[in-house]
Amino acid sequence: MKTLFQKKREALVQYDLGIDESKKENYEEAIKYYKKAIKIDPNFAFAYDNIGISYRKLGNYKEAINYYEKSLKIDPNGITPLQNIAVAYQYTKEYDKSIKTYKKLAEIDPQNPEVFYGIGHVYTSYLKEYEKGLDYLCKAYNIYVEQNSPYRSDAETLIQMIYSEMNKAGNKDKFLEILEKNNIKTN
Repeated sequence: MKTLFQKKREALVQYDLGIDESKKENYEEAIKYYKKAIKIDPNFAFAYDNIGISYRKLGNYKEAINYYEKSLKIDPNGITPLQNIAVAYQYTKEYDKSIKTYKKLAEIDPQNPEVFYGIGHVYTSYLKEYEKGLDYLCKAYNIYVEQNSPYRSDAETLIQMIYSEMNKAGNKDKFLEILEKNNIKTN
């Protein structure tokens, strides 16, 4: 009979083979290895995460969500599955679930700008709720600036798009008020 250590090591070997296939973008092959890993070790949360990521890369969002949920049963505060399931919900047009998941992630990782960018993106790009989206995007922008991240330009682009939409709707003052509230200066 194999020891627990031997089983975990065997699962890790399969997982690593899956990683190698993922790097080559052979996601169907990667999934086979990750599934072997979870068959050996049913509590291998990272393998569930990577199955989800692989299914997402293949465009099978429902199956991706299924595996992210399995990972979250093992670790309800797993940052990788929470962030990825929020994105998958956008693909399945389950925007409320996406926002709810991002908000849970914000409780766990409040300095993660991707959380606020994700919420802002959902509100602006899908729900067309520009004021709500702007506030979250400002939070993301400020964290990106603080972290000296190049992704701040992504937030800037969406903020500029919101400006255009709010200005057209006669809400320029509200736009400027939200920026001021978030300590963002305009030119």
